[in-house]
Amino acid sequence: MSAAGDRESAGLAGEVGDRPDAARQGGWFSRVGNAVLDDETLTAHQKSIYAALCRFADRNGRCHPSLATIAAKAGCARRSVVEGLRVLEERGYVVREPRRAGR
Repeated sequence: MSAAGDRESAGLAGEVGDRPDAARQGGWFSRVGNAVLDDETLTAHQKSIYAALCRFADRNGRCHPSLATIAAKAGCARRSVVEGLRVLEERGYVVREPRRAGR
């Protein structure tokens, strides 16, 4: 999965403060594109799902968290994640890619 359009803003910010364990946890924050935050047609769960994806995104905006992981980080049910990903993909905020064979 990757953020469409604004790939750079979907990646981890990479800023690590004074806490030594922050680097192991991937930093203290993630960037979420303003287009998603400002889209009044998206629900709070859909925005949380997008933010959860951003948390795991690499510098190219790609990530591969499980539905269960997204649900846990977004604070919603797995069913809400499935529906939220469908909406985010329809609106062009994410691009879903099939998993490679053997995974």
